[in-house]
Amino acid sequence: MRISEVSALTIKKVNLSKKKLAITEGLITGGYSVENYKLNGTKIAASTRKIDLDERSIEIIQNRVRMNQRRKEEMANRKEGEAVRNYIRSDNGKPYKQKIPISKKFQETDYLFQTQNGTPVVYHSFNEFMNGHGNNSKPITSVRDILEQRYPDFDKHVTTHTYRYAHISLLAESGLPIKAVMERVGHSEAKTTLQIYNQVTKAAQEKVLNTITSWDFSGKTEK
Repeated sequence: MRISEVSALTIKKVNLSKKKLAITEGLITGGYSVENYKLNGTKIAASTRKIDLDERSIEIIQNRVRMNQRRKEEMANRKEGEAVRNYIRSDNGKPYKQKIPISKKFQETDYLFQTQNGTPVVYHSFNEFMNGHGNNSKPITSVRDILEQRYPDFDKHVTTHTYRYAHISLLAESGLPIKAVMERVGHSEAKTTLQIYNQVTKAAQEKVLNTITSWDFSGKTEK
């Protein structure tokens, strides 16, 4: 899915019993403040689609629904003054409780993937999480940081589109028909999908050649 499609998702677009997800809108955020985000149709007609959900995707959606519900309940408790924190006084060591105020930025929305304030997760906040850029006062450990620790030579700029590209590549490697892949990812022309297919095919051919080159027909055995 495109990040704009993910941002626009609500629970109403998910049919867990049929394991289907309806993609009908995209969220327009570029140049707008949070209050002025706009829902629009999908990028192209072919992008309006229904896709099948695997078990892992269903699990992720269910977890998000529970998380969003807990956040709404917490904010409701804060509004009623029922949410408190326990503290120990520094001067006399006695415990006391302090009411937790409701966040002034919180909005109750139906977005499936939302921030702590209830607003939809959008491309710039997601890319910040991926690469560690932004105006956060506290440094964050990004996905890029983790990848660089595991793979010191890693030098790629990871974006939301990286996942979409990887998804299409894995489908291509699995040998699925181009038409099936196009329908799943919302491509209207085979040209876009074929570009990735061709790259995957080239990499696969090189892997085959490297495998053949590694074969030893000398009959010699190591001692």
